[in-house]
Amino acid sequence: PALCRQQLIDARREQRLSRIIHSECRATVRQITSRHNSGDQGNVSQHTVPHSLLRMGLRS
Repeated sequence: PALCRQQLIDARREQRLSRIIHSECRATVRQITSRHNSGDQGNVSQHTVPHSLLRMGLRS
C-alpha cells in the first residue's frame, strides 16, 4: 500500500474470506462482511472487503 499502513486483513483473514466466498458464490459484499465479522477476529468495514477481494484476485 502506498501509505504503508498495517493490513487489516492478514493471510489468516484472507483464508477465511476465501472460504466464505467459495461457500456462497452469489453473496453480496454486505453478506460477506457480516459473515466475516461474525467470527472473533474483529471487524472489518464493507469498504475493506472489496479491496481485499481485488488484491486476492477474486473480483474483476
